[in-house]
Amino acid sequence: MLCDAGGAIKMIAEVKSDFAVKVGDLLSPLQNALYCINREKLHTVKVLSASCYSPDEWERQCKAAGKTQ
Repeated sequence: MLCDAGGAIKMIAEVKSDFAVKVGDLLSPLQNALYCINREKLHTVKVLSASCYSPDEWERQCKAAGKTQ
């Protein structure tokens, strides 16, 4: 989940990374759907899919993953 500075959820994303992304990490955009973690350009995540957050989208994602809220 991508949150703004106030903590509101803005985006839900599936990413691929060799590095752990922890709560509070800052993701900064690079090129080609890559984001660096905490401005460390050697620590990147690749966005595989993303969607704008809404309660309906969250519910759809949970159902698709076979989970409940």
